[in-house]
Amino acid sequence: MNSKGFDVSCAQGSGDYTCGGKFKVPYDLSNWQWLYVKENGKKVMMISLQTFDQDKNSKNYHVLMDRLGIFVYGDAETPKESYHEMKQTDIDLPMTEEKLERLAELVKINMSFANQTALSAIFSKTRRKHELLQQVDEQYG
Repeated sequence: MNSKGFDVSCAQGSGDYTCGGKFKVPYDLSNWQWLYVKENGKKVMMISLQTFDQDKNSKNYHVLMDRLGIFVYGDAETPKESYHEMKQTDIDLPMTEEKLERLAELVKINMSFANQTALSAIFSKTRRKHELLQQVDEQYG
């Protein structure tokens, strides 16, 4: 991914996860792995090497091991909402050059969407501010 022009770092779960002390015997989450995609040093996307799924009929939750998922960060730095907001891809491990190209394409599409969403929010706030200033100007100007 770095060769595709993205700043990427790797992360994985704890090898001795205790759920904040809830588990007496630690659980090994080190196989839970993900990538952070950064722009100007800020996390803008997380690519999980396992994605979440909820069955539409039974409403049961699943973890799709070796299926990649993409979560685009909003203003928050933490991916708490990633469970429900992560987008499933059609990319399974192990990776090939073709799958890497597809992933790079999805990252570009999602980065573009994230940037457009941010720009839209900024534009909306700016437009609203302009409208308020215009009203004040009309009323008091």
